[in-house]
Amino acid sequence: MKILEFTKSKYIHKVEYVEFKKNIYGVKHRVKRVIIVIENNKNKRSIVHPFSTFIVREYGEMAVKTQIDYAQRVATFLNFLLESNRKIELQLLDVEDIIMFLKFKAVTTAKKTINLYKRILINLYLFLIKRGFLKKVDVTDFELIEKETNRGNIRYYDIPVVLDYKNEDLNHRTLHIMHNELVKIFLDIAFNEVNEIALGVIFQIFGGLRVGEVINLTYSAISPIGSDFKNGAILDIRNRELRGSRANNQGKGYCKKKRKQRVFSPNGILGFFYTTHKRKYKKKNTMAIFINKKGEAMSYESYIYYFKKLKSIFLEKLKESNDPRLKTYGLLLISRKWGTHIGRGIFTNMLMSINESGSYISHMRGDSSIASKESYIEDIGSINKKIEDSMNNMFKKIKGKEDEK
Repeated sequence: MKILEFTKSKYIHKVEYVEFKKNIYGVKHRVKRVIIVIENNKNKRSIVHPFSTFIVREYGEMAVKTQIDYAQRVATFLNFLLESNRKIELQLLDVEDIIMFLKFKAVTTAKKTINLYKRILINLYLFLIKRGFLKKVDVTDFELIEKETNRGNIRYYDIPVVLDYKNEDLNHRTLHIMHNELVKIFLDIAFNEVNEIALGVIFQIFGGLRVGEVINLTYSAISPIGSDFKNGAILDIRNRELRGSRANNQGKGYCKKKRKQRVFSPNGILGFFYTTHKRKYKKKNTMAIFINKKGEAMSYESYIYYFKKLKSIFLEKLKESNDPRLKTYGLLLISRKWGTHIGRGIFTNMLMSINESGSYISHMRGDSSIASKESYIEDIGSINKKIEDSMNNMFKKIKGKEDEK
């Protein structure tokens, strides 16, 4: 396949629905598969790129967000080839193309991301070699690595290459933690000034949820533990297509992992936020918990908009504070990069502060599957109490302030 005829084009990726017949009972299910298309910038016409087969065959059973992420990596590589005029025919790709691409990306990209690019592109080449597509590359062009790990011996292919990675000093690293006192102020502002997502922030800080998981929640997905959510709740995390055909096409707004996720409720804060949110925002025309100004299921972009608004008010209040400590905290938070993922970081740090094991924390974050609901209802009350003690009961102040109104 020649790509010079597409010199005015840009490789892009998108999500499309495809139908397939399931073996069980022959029932047709609509499932999402990601493809790469090449689109002409002038007339906006596009055709499916043949490398889409790689994404569908190798990653098609993964979460849509993962499919999109991996497809984007391949599309970025293809754009690099196109813009640098490195190859006339894709069949003439060689290992040097991957090396040059990685060197180009390493200047502005973190090492972890570069390693992901390398792994996906090696898998792409192996996929193409197996099908006899590449003329200049063989499996022997890659280095076979064997390692012994806790899970046993693993084998994988690698490319020996020395890269100058992006220098990430402390000020450029994303911040993932926040002092307990600041968490209280943050939630106070969320409740009083950006209450559209206040409950979502609670889910993130006390349950470690990602944005995509928050906006996919429905009221029926929440099961309280104890009366009035005294010991928290169990959330049914999954993709629900609450926005229908308007779903985001960039891999955002999806649940990374289907699971049952526990959320804690120190001092009954979850029940308080949940009841307040439901009374104000529950609509008959949608099952979604989080809605936009039109009363429709909230999009990923809308949630980010409200979070940025919350962050801005929060930082401004810290800057204007008469308390030297809070002013100092504010300057630190202004100088560092952070966003919605800080909730997940606070949740992890909270569990670490009460000396929970690494495997338990991984379990709680949803990094591994939960065996049964009963297995963790038994300990959730005691963990909830530890978190209450750790947070110094400061969340009582939020509830108390509201009760005075």
